Amino acid sequence: MNSANNIHMREDNIHTKGAKSCGQLFENMAKCPVVYKNDRFIIKDHNFDTQYYPYYNSRREQMKNFIKDTVDHKWGSDVNILSLQNLAERSEQQAANDKVIIFGVLFKKATNQPSILKEISDDNPVLGQPLPEKYISDEDTLWLQSDNETIEVLRLDVHNHCTGICVALKGVEDESRSAFLVEDVCYASIWSEQMTIDKPIAPKDQYIALVSGLGFSKFMKDNQSLTKALNIMIDILKGNSEFAKNKSIARLIIAGNAIGTDARKQEVDNELDKKLPLWNQKIRAQTLHAIALFDAFLARLGQFIPIDFMPGSLDPTTQFWPQQPLHPCIFKKAFSLSSVKCVTNPHLAEYNGIELLGTSGQNINSIREYTKMNDSIEIMRKTMEWLHLAPTCPDTMLSYPFNTTDPFVITNYPDVYFAGNQKEFNTGSFDAPNGKKVLLISVPKFEDKMVCVLLNTTSLKCDIIALD
Repeated sequence: MNSANNIHMREDNIHTKGAKSCGQLFENMAKCPVVYKNDRFIIKDHNFDTQYYPYYNSRREQMKNFIKDTVDHKWGSDVNILSLQNLAERSEQQAANDKVIIFGVLFKKATNQPSILKEISDDNPVLGQPLPEKYISDEDTLWLQSDNETIEVLRLDVHNHCTGICVALKGVEDESRSAFLVEDVCYASIWSEQMTIDKPIAPKDQYIALVSGLGFSKFMKDNQSLTKALNIMIDILKGNSEFAKNKSIARLIIAGNAIGTDARKQEVDNELDKKLPLWNQKIRAQTLHAIALFDAFLARLGQFIPIDFMPGSLDPTTQFWPQQPLHPCIFKKAFSLSSVKCVTNPHLAEYNGIELLGTSGQNINSIREYTKMNDSIEIMRKTMEWLHLAPTCPDTMLSYPFNTTDPFVITNYPDVYFAGNQKEFNTGSFDAPNGKKVLLISVPKFEDKMVCVLLNTTSLKCDIIALD
């Protein structure tokens, strides 16, 4: 199979084979029990009447006890945490002499943050200009908000923090009482005793394949290297290669962006159109052809291995986080197979007794844009340290306006945390305060790097397969 057309044309009879035939095909394959835990990411009531202010309040309330536990361990249980209102009510003498601890949500005033007002301003035209990689400036400032009070925060590294992080700050007010001088900081952490699981879980090594950014587009036949890499991956996951003979690959997780970057760019009618606002562009439905190719890919591969597909920023679904599973009608062939399942982004599930938490990468990319951090593993480690998957929601990432609970608060540390559509493959770890060790995996875009990550669910080690 040597061309993109083969990916599509060889699927003519796949959709006629239903779920029963999948069961027969899986009989000789490795068993990988799965428990999906995505209920908190499912939007049951699409209500946009709520403002975002209650969202931050609910985040602060959810994380209050986690912050208090960290403060107790770091600064002692006899310290008093003040609200910003209590801070303002202190006398001048108290403000001058006392070190205090305050708690709230950080907000970053980023001078270069895009806004619709800048886009339509005649004095600041931005249409047609390439987007910068980062929106940071030396003029950026940090502020702490709690209820209806706000105070500027000084002596805390502006460029290693972003909006939405819940913190406790230890320090004093400055002479004018207009800012808070930070001496130390506490982030939310889980200190409860961690349940451990005996290793090995399975009697023999068993693998989960992780890929992202497959890059399907109408003109894949012109990209022979990508087509070849996809076909090699199909053979490996089917067990038809020498490499796979000694590896029991039980499941494939696709972490977003089945649609290629070029497919989105090709939808714009001409160069002049690219300079217009998105709502005024003449577009061509290039993604329809790409989805048909991806459907055929899923239908073919789904006969041999179970697949979980997470949506990404380029896929045909809402961009609001948490992204909901793609509708079955989009994949007319693949969804006749019980082995193909669309899940949410973020995605949380237990595979073979190992809890995996993953995203398609938007949360990591957003933090990268508004901080000086570049390394994906470093940013992932920070989200674990901050105990929040996507602190920049809803400020710089689109999100549903939650008003009672924030689904992105991390309530227990997973065994494995991965992020898709990153620039490079890398692994690392996060040592949680309660003794849990979290494996971190940065999964690169397949259309750029053409690699597949294999996670060993027994040893929690990673292999990488280069398919180029």
